[in-house]
Amino acid sequence: MYSHQHLFVLHAFLDFWRRLYSFYLMVGILLVPAAAALNARLGLSGAMASITMALAIMSAVGKSIGITRWLFAMPGLAQAYVSPGAYQPGIAQLYETLNAYAGGIGERAQKNAISYTLHWPQMFTRW
Repeated sequence: MYSHQHLFVLHAFLDFWRRLYSFYLMVGILLVPAAAALNARLGLSGAMASITMALAIMSAVGKSIGITRWLFAMPGLAQAYVSPGAYQPGIAQLYETLNAYAGGIGERAQKNAISYTLHWPQMFTRW
């Protein structure tokens, strides 16, 4: 789907997208207390607990940056895109740039945190 199609769909279903991404943002932020609860449940302490919390925070912050673009920036771009007399190629380029930047941060931070979490037992067997 091209950026102009995304912007039209976003504009048409704006309330739905806001609710959806607000919920998704809460899920991302809840990674931090979930990691704290997991640390307590598994009895982790010291370096392992700190690393687990750092990865959860990194994932939550990255995910939040990626999601907030859909809550704050993209609705404004969608509204501007469908406005009469709008310079649609410029708005579409701004959409693509913002999506690549914020989406890249969110996806990369979350994938790295998940990857490190899955591989940390192997990384620390040498310690």
